[in-house]
Amino acid sequence: MRGQGRVGNRLSQELTTLRQRIAELEALHAGRERAEEALRKSEATAQALLESAAEGIVIVGSDGRIVLANARAAEMFGTPREELIGQPMEVLLPERLRAAHTTHRAGYFTEPRIRPMGRGLDLAGRRKDGTEFPVEISLSYNETEDGLVTMAFITDIAQRKHAEWRQNTQFAVTRVFAESGQLEDAIAPLLRAICEGLGWEVGELWYVDPATKVLRWGGIWHAPSLDVAEFEAVSRQITLSHGSGLPGRVWATGEPAWIADILTDADFHRTAVAAKMGLHGALAFPVWSERGVTGIMVFFSRHVHPPDQDLLKIMADIGSRIGQFIKRKRGEEALTRQAEELARLGQEAQVREAFIRNVVESIQDGIIVLDRQGRITEWNRAMEERYGIPAAEVRGLSILEVFPSLRAEGFEESLGRILGGTEEVTLERWEHETRHRGRGTMNIKGSPLRTLTGEVIGAVLALEDVTERVKLERIARQSEKMAAVGSLAAGIAHEINNPIGVITSRVELILMEAREKGLQPGVTRDLRVIEKHAGRVAKITQGLLSFSRQAPWKLTDMDVNQVVEEALLLVEKQFTKERIVLEKNLAAGLPQIAGSPNHLEQVLVNLLTNAREAMVGGGTVLVESRRAHEMIEIRVMDTGPGIPPEVMARIFDPFFTTKEEGTGLGLSISYGIVREHGGTITIESRPGGGSTFIIQLPIRATSTEEGTLHGERAHPRHR
Repeated sequence: MRGQGRVGNRLSQELTTLRQRIAELEALHAGRERAEEALRKSEATAQALLESAAEGIVIVGSDGRIVLANARAAEMFGTPREELIGQPMEVLLPERLRAAHTTHRAGYFTEPRIRPMGRGLDLAGRRKDGTEFPVEISLSYNETEDGLVTMAFITDIAQRKHAEWRQNTQFAVTRVFAESGQLEDAIAPLLRAICEGLGWEVGELWYVDPATKVLRWGGIWHAPSLDVAEFEAVSRQITLSHGSGLPGRVWATGEPAWIADILTDADFHRTAVAAKMGLHGALAFPVWSERGVTGIMVFFSRHVHPPDQDLLKIMADIGSRIGQFIKRKRGEEALTRQAEELARLGQEAQVREAFIRNVVESIQDGIIVLDRQGRITEWNRAMEERYGIPAAEVRGLSILEVFPSLRAEGFEESLGRILGGTEEVTLERWEHETRHRGRGTMNIKGSPLRTLTGEVIGAVLALEDVTERVKLERIARQSEKMAAVGSLAAGIAHEINNPIGVITSRVELILMEAREKGLQPGVTRDLRVIEKHAGRVAKITQGLLSFSRQAPWKLTDMDVNQVVEEALLLVEKQFTKERIVLEKNLAAGLPQIAGSPNHLEQVLVNLLTNAREAMVGGGTVLVESRRAHEMIEIRVMDTGPGIPPEVMARIFDPFFTTKEEGTGLGLSISYGIVREHGGTITIESRPGGGSTFIIQLPIRATSTEEGTLHGERAHPRHR
């Protein structure tokens, strides 16, 4: 019985232990189920996030093959995700980029890090149908049980890029329109703006010949890397009829046309030369005017470009705007004629008001309309842009209140005659300050504003901006004066050459006699000085002859500081004698420039002599040299009495002088010499404050071979 009791106890203990183990297993199983459920929920959440992401997400294994792609990536590349899995990553890239990307991918797996891909580069993706689109890509990585994987987060930026292209191109086209006076002036800049803005490499214009009813080639722009000589030669020789070739087809339809590969177009007339250049993609669009299609613009690329509907819309808009530009240019003359007719005849009140407003706001010249009291009633858009003053600010103000300087021109009396209806008044070349554009020059023409019955109800002022024209006329007058200097210089040089030749030969004879008879060293030294300066005069006269007949000077590598030093040496004794302190501040290490040292020395001696003559009773002259960007700058500064403004305006004019015995040629010749070096010479001065002459010479690439400028042979000391 005791044995049975022991067995029962052991069985009871074993049963208890078994029950405890079963309870533990059940608890463990329940925990595992909870963990598995949490894992399933986490995976579901990750999958949901992956599928709902706005970006395309592609995960690539270390072998370069795609292991996962989300729905957005499949949609973006137009490829079912089951087709993407297992494919090399490069199937998502244009063929031209695949080889390089394979190398970059291998490098990334070697040294992975989170970063944007292709910083500073234009990245492109390739859809299943072969079309390309711009993308932005960010890269990340993760370690898994199967090894390192790369995650690419891809954003389709086609819409943003198209918006940027459209905005940039339209801005460039608008700028071309604003800067071009005639359509002919705008063609090459337009072609360039469109090519550079939208990624084309060749642009050309075909225009409709109204007499023969054919298309003729009218111009081209191309990327510098392309040789278009043969393409241009072939294009010049052909004409295209209505419907013939790509330009002719666009002419016929009036709609833009896109050819993915022009070499496959059976109706393309320049296939052979296009193939040589490697041209493929082509786009053509019409240029419209009020008479219909007046021209065709055609663009080419060395890449095959599938049609891009957004880009076609941009081109159609540009074609329309070019047509509007043509229409506007033709309309400006009509508007001018209408404005004159309006001022002469007038119209009924309601019609006149609408018409005047249209003319005033459309015409490019400034238009001001005054009432009988001389108060401003109309101030057109051109005046707002030119002066930066809105019309609302000036309406109701007197014209003389807005432009006080008109009183000094006697315009108040002239305005009275206009408002009195007795005459039209013209004020030419009125110079004044503007708020935003600095000093300007205007021609003003004023006419009475009459009703149909002839009653004067105000005045119309037309303001023509002639600022640039006046500048060009001043330059032309200066050129004419310099031409006169050249003619006079030739005569002077011939007259000086003869006595200089006599002086030189006599000095040489005396020096020979000095060597034979042993004259005093001081006499010989003085004769050497005379010989040196006689030689310099001879060189200067030779320079005047060369300057007058525009003969080429010999170029040499020139040390500007050395030329300055030699010029100072020539005048040093005379400056000391007249109690003038001569100072210098020459920058070290200035680059050599290509030029004529003798002529530059002539300019410096002339400026130094003028400074000396201006400082009666002594003073100080400072000569400085320095580098100013890509120029070498020489400044000659004196402490003399300064130069009055009315003299400064004519300081470089031939024959103009304030000296009793001056010829008025020194500064004119100096001006010409500096200009022939490609430089400038200007002056800063005020009465009582001294004068500063500033010479700026361009830093040119020097050479061991001699070049040429207009003028005399290079100074022998600098060869």
